[in-house]
Amino acid sequence: MSDVDYYDGPVPDPYGGPDLDDPAAHPPLPLGVAQVPAVFPSHCLPGWAARFVEAVTEAMQVPSALAGGLLLGALAVPVAGRVRVQVRPGFIEPTNVYVAPVLPPATRKSPVFKLVLEPLYEIERERVAAALPAIWQARTEREVAAGQAETMRRRAVKAVGDREAVADAVAAVQAAEAVQVPAEPRFFADDATPEAVAGLLAAHEGRLTIASAEGGFFELLAGRYSNGLANLDTVLKAYSGDPIRVDRRGREPEFVPSPALNLVLTVQPDVLRYVGAHQTMTGRGLLARFWFLLPPSTVGRRRVDTAPVPEALREEYAHRLRALAERYSDDVVLTFTSEAAAAFRAEEERIEPLLAPGALLAESPSLQAWAGKLVGSTARLVGLLHAAGQAGVAAHQRSDLVQAETVHQAVTLARWLAEHALATYRVMRATPSLNDAERVLGNLQRRRVQLFSVAELRTSVSDDLRDRDRLQAALDVLVDHGFIWRVETPRARTGRPPSDRYAVHPDVLREPREVPIERKQQPSVGSWGTSQERAHAHPEPSEPSGPPRCGVCGRPMVLVEVGQTSHPGCRGAA
Repeated sequence: MSDVDYYDGPVPDPYGGPDLDDPAAHPPLPLGVAQVPAVFPSHCLPGWAARFVEAVTEAMQVPSALAGGLLLGALAVPVAGRVRVQVRPGFIEPTNVYVAPVLPPATRKSPVFKLVLEPLYEIERERVAAALPAIWQARTEREVAAGQAETMRRRAVKAVGDREAVADAVAAVQAAEAVQVPAEPRFFADDATPEAVAGLLAAHEGRLTIASAEGGFFELLAGRYSNGLANLDTVLKAYSGDPIRVDRRGREPEFVPSPALNLVLTVQPDVLRYVGAHQTMTGRGLLARFWFLLPPSTVGRRRVDTAPVPEALREEYAHRLRALAERYSDDVVLTFTSEAAAAFRAEEERIEPLLAPGALLAESPSLQAWAGKLVGSTARLVGLLHAAGQAGVAAHQRSDLVQAETVHQAVTLARWLAEHALATYRVMRATPSLNDAERVLGNLQRRRVQLFSVAELRTSVSDDLRDRDRLQAALDVLVDHGFIWRVETPRARTGRPPSDRYAVHPDVLREPREVPIERKQQPSVGSWGTSQERAHAHPEPSEPSGPPRCGVCGRPMVLVEVGQTSHPGCRGAA
């Protein structure tokens, strides 16, 4: 079973109901109660991006959060280091992102990863091919100049006391050093150590994306090649744009005044547990910089006869990314209209109380650290959405002024990210007993057991769960959540005491409902739609009111708007 419980109904009150003495009268509490919205709010994207996310989701039969999360990373590749967002004087945020959808093996992460990022790899290849002649020429000129400098140096060595020969040698060396060989244009790196990342940033104007369909980069950060000593300085500074200066013996010093690193990774749940248990990564704030996404796996519910992503949509998507890269070839600072600034300020004021000790976004120190960057994440989303909306727009219609509707869309996405963050940090804190309880519950569901003894259960579980204390701890968790309860065990007059017996809640034995892979998305609003359409589709966020629960599917809503009665894109319970 998954670490995240995608329970579709309301979280029940185990102490309410008509009969307090009947355990079966109360629905069990979901294990972990880590509720996350399954559907990515693609309606917040420009039309071309929304259409692509929805087409990939359908064609590949994957969670929309996988396609949507990777698309946010793709938008950041050509924009990071070029576009900055000035919310107000003194508050400027870059647009690079660290995003990592989390899914188990065999969930088509790699094919989707390639589909979303391939147009950018193609642009990179084209730029390399175009730059190679100039690179070869500069490299040849430098080698020739270096050879001439060496000849002049040897001549000066032999001409003892000849100051003119020394001056000629010095001038030749300076001329050789002055020949600059441009680096190959580069968007991406993959299997790079933190030290190599610093060098790549220095060679490419501070702009780089680490993109990988696996989570091996976390092992590199943890010190795979440095005896387990984590080296996080580069990735911490490159997120915020803090200067990076590297001085090492035997190497030229490296200086990056304004780094902008993107991390676009797809990882497995085991990687999430690994980084969550790594004290240095958690303590120094690396995880607080990540947008982790925990969509439900679609394995076992996928259709096998789906058509591929239409070629027209793929071409449109590639064209828009190319236009985005060309549009932001120079540095740009986005500013806000007065309405946009007011909308953003209202969201800041709404978030701040949620960071207080004991509040929703401060239920653990790690979550509080993540939520402390939520306002900045919202600003980064504003930059990405504005830039994406400018892709392909005619030159005379371009603008660097952010409108209020873009802020509203960024706020919706940020709140969606916050719900995933809540689930992420609960999974990271999950105890082994909780994970074992999920496995035992799956065993009972598969065998459709109504009543069982501990001794009988031990014969049906895997070897690692047969330890008496470990199995009992898992059963205690299931009792606490109302899935099972202990029943009276008849005692024999002689012999060994009988094994404890438990009854299983009837809900566990019910046939599972047919769960669609994705609920129907809200219709995408055409490139941005008319102002009336946008206002209707995306109401302005303001103070929450009423119980935070989706009125359609019943799942809790972590961050809500006045008038919002369901999760973005929710079209009904499965």
